[in-house]
Amino acid sequence: MRLLVFWDSIWEGLYDLKKWGWTNRLKIKLRRKGIYLWNCSISGFTSNDVLSFFENFVSSFTKKEEKNDTAIIIAIWTNDSMIYNKKENTTKEIFETNLKEIITLCKNYNFIKNIFFISTTNCDEEKTNPVLWWKFYYSNKNLETYNEIIKRISKENDLYFIDIYWLLDKTDFYDWLHPNQNWHKKIYKKVYNYIKNKI
Repeated sequence: MRLLVFWDSIWEGLYDLKKWGWTNRLKIKLRRKGIYLWNCSISGFTSNDVLSFFENFVSSFTKKEEKNDTAIIIAIWTNDSMIYNKKENTTKEIFETNLKEIITLCKNYNFIKNIFFISTTNCDEEKTNPVLWWKFYYSNKNLETYNEIIKRISKENDLYFIDIYWLLDKTDFYDWLHPNQNWHKKIYKKVYNYIKNKI
């Protein structure tokens, strides 16, 4: 059994200097059960990028003729909701279309048995309008709107949806958007407890 995780900079494991992120914590735990996790997270990724690179990523770790069961975790949503030059990085309409196309891509592989969508996370918007490193704007209102789209599409397609929105508080952020070590611990526990009997 293998698990592929598609995410952005939040999930690369930055700022967790002990175990390098919730995905690595999950990888260690699942390996003991004979499940191999591959972290396909890339900083700045959006749903558009997942569509562009998904098949290349999957083929890098698998072959269509293989019979090994595979599960997919996808949560490339935060950068979609970002405001830049007074526009959404990915419009809500395109975002919804992207989600549906990602689901279709997953279903093209008969060895992909389970698809998990994880929600967006909240942010400390007092300090993300804009963020310090560029003129990017993140707001909880916009993140929640995209989160509702994910939740609805998951339900319509009978997919697993892990809601981590508002799981975090201000003490869990390293830079008001990215997680610190405590944040990674919380997400690891939430995700593992949800998927442990489903993969």
